[in-house]
Amino acid sequence: DFPHQNVSWSNHMIEFEGFGSRSTDISVQGITIVDAPKTCVTGRAGDLEVDNIKCLTWHANTDGIAGGPGSRVTNSFFKIFDDVVKFFHDDIAVEGLTVWHQQAGSVFQLSWNTSGDVEKARVSDIDIVAVDRSVGRLEQTGGTGSDYPAGTRSNGAINNGLINARNFRGGSISDLIFEDIRFDEQPFQLMQLQLKDHRSGFTTGIGDIDGLTLRNVTMPEAPRVQSYVLDNGVGSITDIRQNSIFAGGTQLTGYLVTETTNPN
Repeated sequence: DFPHQNVSWSNHMIEFEGFGSRSTDISVQGITIVDAPKTCVTGRAGDLEVDNIKCLTWHANTDGIAGGPGSRVTNSFFKIFDDVVKFFHDDIAVEGLTVWHQQAGSVFQLSWNTSGDVEKARVSDIDIVAVDRSVGRLEQTGGTGSDYPAGTRSNGAINNGLINARNFRGGSISDLIFEDIRFDEQPFQLMQLQLKDHRSGFTTGIGDIDGLTLRNVTMPEAPRVQSYVLDNGVGSITDIRQNSIFAGGTQLTGYLVTETTNPN
């Protein structure tokens, strides 16, 4: 019954020493969190070990886990209404998650105004048991006005995919591997990577992504919206790969759309 915090970034259910202080050797195990007012567990300044927890929330902006460098998230269940795990620091590992993907947020969030460099993420053995996002309809380029509020991918980014990055503030991320992921229902989208966000208050998208692999993914049918990469800020997105992606037993090819609006 904690008040939901939809405006200020505060009042998380479990928060270790704020975002600036150094916190190390933090372990959260075996608990259930219901109706979090904001993020379920956060401790971005240090390594956070989360194992065998369950998070069930339905308010907007109720993210899952935000840990610091060297964090580990394993063997847990998430049914939340925003991003499940945030990858804003080096050497984050995620394994053995079961996720009910609700209407808002991505399962794995790589950037939201990221300013620092991030290197190495390893994600494996993920089960997506439900996908609630179903508005819009599939088009060859990846969506409609209902999926992209401003009309196009370059100025109407969505955040409902398996993997997302939507604005950079000078940071670079590299060496990310996501593998062995199973969908029980049709995904909305696997990957959506952009340097810049179209909305007011966001920066110019200065940053880079270099080296992201998504492989060994199975699903009953192809995603409603194609994966895409768009370097629409000041920087570059390079070496993005989708390998061994299967829908209904058939391997998908050509399902990653790459575009640029960067004059450089």
